[in-house]
Amino acid sequence: MAKILKIEGEKISIGNDDGSLIVAERKEFSFVPHVGDSIDMFTNGEERLFSRKETEASAPVSMGTELVSSNSRLLAAILCFFFGWLSIHNFYVGKIGRAIGFIIMEGFCTAISVLTFGLGSFLLLIPCIWWLAELAFILAGRYTDSDDLPITEW
Repeated sequence: MAKILKIEGEKISIGNDDGSLIVAERKEFSFVPHVGDSIDMFTNGEERLFSRKETEASAPVSMGTELVSSNSRLLAAILCFFFGWLSIHNFYVGKIGRAIGFIIMEGFCTAISVLTFGLGSFLLLIPCIWWLAELAFILAGRYTDSDDLPITEW
C-alpha cells in the first residue's frame, strides 16, 4: 500500500511498502491528494494513475491519528493580530502566494485612496475584513497551512 508523504506545489512524494519513493505530478491523481492518504497506483507503460485506497467500511472511520500542522495556533494568532496588515502569519504557515497577494491588494487599495485624496479610503475596508476573517479562522482552529493541514495545536 502506498502513502502520500509530502506535497510541494505540483510534485507529490509517495512512499511504497518496500521503502521506495516515487515523485508524481498532481495531474496524475483522480482525486485531490492530501498528506497521509493511502493510495493505489496503476501503470500502463508510460502512464501512471493514482486513486485513493478504498476502505472496507462504507463510512469514514477515525483512528484517532488525524494529521495536524506542526505550526502553533497561538503564534499564528499573535502574528495575525499584531502583523496581519503585513500578512506575516501567512508567511509563517507557508502560504507565500496568499501573503504576497494580500500585500499587493493592500498596496493597491492604499494607492487608490491616496490618488483620490481619501475618497477611495473605503477600499481599505477590504484588507481589514480579510485580516479579521483570517484571525477568526485561526482562533477557531479552522485555518490550514500550505499542506492543507489544520492548525489546531496551541
